[in-house]
Amino acid sequence: MQAACTFCHACPETLIHLLIECDFSQRIWQYIAQVIQRISNTKPLLTQPFIISMGVPKQEKSYTEHIVLLITIGKHTLWKIRNQVRYEGKQITHRKAIARIKQSVKYRLTLQSKREIPVNERILQQITDAS
Repeated sequence: MQAACTFCHACPETLIHLLIECDFSQRIWQYIAQVIQRISNTKPLLTQPFIISMGVPKQEKSYTEHIVLLITIGKHTLWKIRNQVRYEGKQITHRKAIARIKQSVKYRLTLQSKREIPVNERILQQITDAS
């Protein structure tokens, strides 16, 4: 018998449920979709195959690096929070999770700028402004 989902406690905790289907995770993906929409001016469909494979639609190719970064950090943050809730007994809201994603993206983009890798300041602002 599988353990119940760490976030919702209502469904078996499969990787797909935890990272994509759970209501908690859906809120995170809604935030990420909002950011992608702001930086690419297109409404993304963050479907299970899209999130798993990180395949970026052709109209969003110019923002591929930023979209992949957002999705990667989103998945990493969800997994890290799951472990903190499950093994450390921490209580983490979706707002805290989104704040962590913003912080991680900002940190990564700041590192890029220090390495003299061009960072689109508009994209950085869109990521940190989205709620």
